[in-house]
Amino acid sequence: MTAAPARLQRAIHGYERVYARVHRPFLAELCRKECIVDENGLRMGDRYVMYFGERGLMHRHAALLLARSRARDLLEIGYGLGVFAQEAIGLGVKSHTIVEVHPDLAEQAMRWKAKLPNPEQVSIIHSSWQECLTRLGSSDSIMYDAGSPPRYGDYDFKFFVEVFCALKLRPGGRFSFWNHGKGLKSRRESLLRAHFQSVDCHDFRMEPVPAAWGRETPDFTIVVARK
Repeated sequence: MTAAPARLQRAIHGYERVYARVHRPFLAELCRKECIVDENGLRMGDRYVMYFGERGLMHRHAALLLARSRARDLLEIGYGLGVFAQEAIGLGVKSHTIVEVHPDLAEQAMRWKAKLPNPEQVSIIHSSWQECLTRLGSSDSIMYDAGSPPRYGDYDFKFFVEVFCALKLRPGGRFSFWNHGKGLKSRRESLLRAHFQSVDCHDFRMEPVPAAWGRETPDFTIVVARK
């Protein structure tokens, strides 16, 4: 993937084998699914995966992640509905790189970019995050919100923290991710504290709950880790 210390290279090679066997078929199937955007949010098939009603959450999330990184470089993994992207641009980042694997959503991201006052600030990469590591420069802030194959969410998160952030997040940079529910899983908290100088958790309850809400709770914990 990219030049890296021997320890990280071993992790990369091991992950590449799993990626070829598990992730490529999963992503191929995912990208064949039609994305439907309606008044409530984004559906894949008959299931909502994002809601416009989450705008307040995304505003708070962007503000916490970028609190000390304004006018600097942001990497966002997963465009989705573009709600986080819009909030981040409004906070005045210098550059904003978005990696989106689904062709429909990557196309929507390109249309959103074209309407911006300064579209040159934004780069859209149509790819999985795993396959564009060599194309990415370093960033001051990273937002991670990408789907994983069933039972591989923690595996991907571990690789992202231990390898991706080690290579692509600058010293002092800030990392965050989608974290539904109240609190942080102990496994992820231990991983973050082993690789970052600080880990801050901020509770957020979504009110009102969006129409067509299909999740078990409106509670979230916004996590910001500083390298």
